[in-house]
Amino acid sequence: ADSADLDIEDMQIFVKGSPDRSVSAAKICRDGIYNFTNMATGELEGEPGQIQAYISYKPDNNSPPFFCTYVEVEVDTETGEVEVLELVSSHDIGRAIHPAICEGQMEGGAQQGLGMVLTEETYFDEKGFATNNSFTDYKMLGASDMPKMTSILVENPDPFGPFGAKSVGEAGLVTPVGATANAIYQATGIQFTQGPITPEKILHAIKERGLSYT
Repeated sequence: ADSADLDIEDMQIFVKGSPDRSVSAAKICRDGIYNFTNMATGELEGEPGQIQAYISYKPDNNSPPFFCTYVEVEVDTETGEVEVLELVSSHDIGRAIHPAICEGQMEGGAQQGLGMVLTEETYFDEKGFATNNSFTDYKMLGASDMPKMTSILVENPDPFGPFGAKSVGEAGLVTPVGATANAIYQATGIQFTQGPITPEKILHAIKERGLSYT
């Protein structure tokens, strides 16, 4: 049926004048997400099973967010353990429509960035399956692992953003990675270029270079 011939009532979508020709809104939503039986590929014909978007919008103008992070670490050169003591992030967000949510986004991003640079790594077997695909084996940082954190909201309204806002959701995980790696470099004199920077890697690098910190 053509979309102009459809109506909806009590969460049932039906053809006007033929209420027996109907389907529930729940089924449409469920099939739109989870029905893979008719997924369009290079070898299959027909409509794709999942709901897909074919139109995107790119504004003519938008201002990028700016973000910087300070990290202070303490490195135990006998064990290789890294303790992040403090993290300060400053983010030019345009306008803080909801300051508490903005701070939460910044701190959540920092948690992801610290995990990326210090602990998180996926291991695969010879068949390509992840072997540490649980919270027991995949080493994410918990609340007790987080340092003292300060989030600074810099408001420089963007004339092209909604109510003057810029993005805040993803940028927060980027700068803690480099800031932490550089802090470890300042503490040890060793510049790591690949994460995660685990205690084992730190001890190996210290031994390989014959460094002494006494």
